[in-house]
Amino acid sequence: MSSLGHVYLLEGDYEQATTLTEEAAALLRARGRRDGLEFVVDNLGWAALLSGDYERAEALYEESLMLCRELGDKLIASESLEGLACAAGAKGHAERAARLFGSAGALREAIGYLQAPRESALREPYLEAARASIEERTWQEAWGEGRKMIFDESISYALEEKADG
Repeated sequence: MSSLGHVYLLEGDYEQATTLTEEAAALLRARGRRDGLEFVVDNLGWAALLSGDYERAEALYEESLMLCRELGDKLIASESLEGLACAAGAKGHAERAARLFGSAGALREAIGYLQAPRESALREPYLEAARASIEERTWQEAWGEGRKMIFDESISYALEEKADG
């Protein structure tokens, strides 16, 4: 169910993606399963983000990051960090977005994960808009700060910082 929900997400059917993914989350929760739940919650975050519900997306990404910290899941953490970056940029917090994009990219590189083109395409408009909203030097500095963060620092920053700081 979660995989099918992910396919619908990538195809742009956010309503169907949400329906299937919420059902998958309910089944995992009912069975007390925490492993796998981080992926499902992250996908719900993407469906919310792409539907324009930034507050819900942020809450879902934060839940996913807490699970990722607990489970040591760096791959899904990179996805949730990037989702928070998109939401931050959409809400006008470009420096925060830059740090989160930098952190997510460095984490993904560290584990050797190459994002699929369809996944990258979902993020690109948010990244471009956030980057265009501030001076390039400011973007590069914040992005560089994010790239220097290690796994736990990235998650702490994402969960504790709510605006540019």
